[in-house]
Amino acid sequence: KVREAVWRDWFSGKRKALMAILPEDFVGIGAGGGSGQTRAETVASSEAFAAGGGKLTNLAFSDNRIQKIGNVCVIYCGFTFTTTDKAGASNTVTGRATEVFVHSAGV
Repeated sequence: KVREAVWRDWFSGKRKALMAILPEDFVGIGAGGGSGQTRAETVASSEAFAAGGGKLTNLAFSDNRIQKIGNVCVIYCGFTFTTTDKAGASNTVTGRATEVFVHSAGV
């Protein structure tokens, strides 16, 4: 539930929501690979995507596997998302993700 909300918030450019859920020491690597991004860089790229007219039209996760280690959950999964740009052209991306969630006080 939280994972899907974070992805949807990213595609919607929801700065406040992302800042509330992503920790200060966040490191992310986008679906296209490349170098890791800080929380500030991730939020900036989210805002740029939304400001440029990009929209998420489909998001699906598959083959979800969750490994729980103390207060840490590691999610391994496949994903597919489709976006459209401001001209209406669509782009579908499929890949694999590994995500780490740490349960902390109040979250």
